[in-house]
Amino acid sequence: MSSRRAIESAKQVLALCSATDPWFPKPSQATVLAWAEHIDRTNFARDELLEAVRTFYSAGGDCRPRPGDIINAAKSTRNDRFMRQPLEAIYAHRDAIDERLAGRIEETADTLSLDRAIETKYRRPDMNPLTVPCPYDGCRAIPGKRCTSARQPMNGYHPTRIDAAKAGRHLPPGGTA
Repeated sequence: MSSRRAIESAKQVLALCSATDPWFPKPSQATVLAWAEHIDRTNFARDELLEAVRTFYSAGGDCRPRPGDIINAAKSTRNDRFMRQPLEAIYAHRDAIDERLAGRIEETADTLSLDRAIETKYRRPDMNPLTVPCPYDGCRAIPGKRCTSARQPMNGYHPTRIDAAKAGRHLPPGGTA
């Protein structure tokens, strides 16, 4: 259900569309409610929406406006007005947003008790399997060459080669010591 503010805004927006465009259909209650649903999802004031209707028709809109057309025109008008401010006002606005977000981030971190250090997801291995030959019977890759499976190079290494590298054992090409 749409708010009263949105319903009243939709009525006035549709009335202005009808007054501006003689071919615009007379809105039914269902149309008003449908437009009010779209308007309710925004934070535009009634005056901004009415100005958006004027902007839409002034730009030579070649079709009947839909709710999205009016909302997009209101966004453009608001953005244009914002960008015409002095730079100090724009920077002050962005700084205020940053401060609000920083406060919310701190609150969220406190709520979730994220005071512990973030653990690293990747740690450089302390051994290199390529320094030892692969002892796996189906592979027997020499040092410096990747392990193979069904004669195709693997992305990883056989577990026995990793174990041999961890142990620091440099096995002969036969694989057993």
